[in-house]
Amino acid sequence: MKPLLALFYCIIQGFWLPNVLWGQTTVWRLGQCIRYAQINNLQIKQNRLNQELASEKVAYTQKDLYPTVQLAVSPTLALGRSLDPTTYQYATNGFVNNIVGLSMNQVVWAGGRKRNTHEQSVLEEEIAILQETRGMSQIAIQITQAYFQLLLNKVYLKNAERQLAVSKEQLAMVQQPLQGTKDPSYSVLEWQAQIANDEFICMKYKNELKVAQLNLGTLLALPDPLSLEVEEFLEERPDVKPNPKFKREFDLYYRLASWHPTTKIPQLNQKIAALQYDAVNVSNLPTITLSAGLSLPFSSLFKEVEGTSLVRNDTVPVYSAGQLRLALSPSYEYSYKTTSLFSQWKQLASVYVGFQITIPLVTGGMRKYQLKQARLGIDNAQITMQAARTEMYKEAVFTYNNVQAAISQKEAADKNMEVWKSYFESSLARFQKNEITAKDFEMIKNNYFQIQQNAEVARYDLLLKRKLYNYYATGDLAAFN
Repeated sequence: MKPLLALFYCIIQGFWLPNVLWGQTTVWRLGQCIRYAQINNLQIKQNRLNQELASEKVAYTQKDLYPTVQLAVSPTLALGRSLDPTTYQYATNGFVNNIVGLSMNQVVWAGGRKRNTHEQSVLEEEIAILQETRGMSQIAIQITQAYFQLLLNKVYLKNAERQLAVSKEQLAMVQQPLQGTKDPSYSVLEWQAQIANDEFICMKYKNELKVAQLNLGTLLALPDPLSLEVEEFLEERPDVKPNPKFKREFDLYYRLASWHPTTKIPQLNQKIAALQYDAVNVSNLPTITLSAGLSLPFSSLFKEVEGTSLVRNDTVPVYSAGQLRLALSPSYEYSYKTTSLFSQWKQLASVYVGFQITIPLVTGGMRKYQLKQARLGIDNAQITMQAARTEMYKEAVFTYNNVQAAISQKEAADKNMEVWKSYFESSLARFQKNEITAKDFEMIKNNYFQIQQNAEVARYDLLLKRKLYNYYATGDLAAFN
């Protein structure tokens, strides 16, 4: 099912991804970024491969509980006058001798070590699935943080460019009465210096914007991250009321610990450590293996000797022991036949059944070392579990407190914005009546721009921390959309 979903996502992404590949600007939404990273991020791909390998190991250990069956074929080609190992008669031309064997081995009892190995592989598969889930969670959080950082850098750059435009307008205003003079006034030099400083700040925020694009583009594994554009959040006021179900950080912690892979993986590691200890503990017990087999030898003969007959006896001189003697040299005739395969199998087929008992006597201290190692594995798994719970509690406390602080900051920024908006509007009216100078009004305008920026930053900060809070409270990645 998962490969089909991955293929579906790849097809959907293929309709708009070519614009990115060709360097054209494409506007990305947050949910779109997260879905794309969950398919194309390199760490996610590696976790997915580890999960496939763990699934294969489960299948292997499951099949390893059943007998192993082997088929062996041993053909032998004999040429010339040779003894047929099947009929034990001489063949003059040649034959092909074959032995077909079928053997089976089954561990009848080994202290449950094979079953133990299978149970470990099942737990390892669950851990691999949780690691992929945790990778999805981590990449979603990283994408969300990088996304909001990119939005904040755009806010900073926008405010810096607006500040630069104001400074240029102010310089033009103070230069106008001094046209035709050679000696600029102090206010002209002051605004020229302010423009230079504003240009520097603009360049700084442009570079930081590129860095943010690179960070987000790297997480997305895009070929051209600098062409990346993200969609802004248009909601005016995010929900600033605390979740009634989780009124304290402890409530969020217990909810977070119930589903997050960071706490589940150590629990499974504890079970694996216990299984490893059990496997080592029974390693000194005997292993009983049952074996059985069937052997079917046969020969495919071109000619086989069926009988012989004496034709004649010739005498030949033989020199032996210093004397010349006459010796008989008989000549024979041969008759041939072809033996059927069925008759050979019927006469020569063999079946065997046996068992083997293996008892470890002296292991050179290996078992003692493995037992000690297994005990330490259980202790380490317990320590890891406690550390994971501690980190999870810290994460819950920080998330809860960050949301509360962001709520207070957003409320304060909104109130400050309302006050400065009224102050700016009244100052604009006074400036139009020439009741205040242009320089004083520009200072008020600059402060108002800064307050606007702070309010926008507070809004994005609350949105980010609220999404993290909702995700930890529900475990649903849809909280980031």
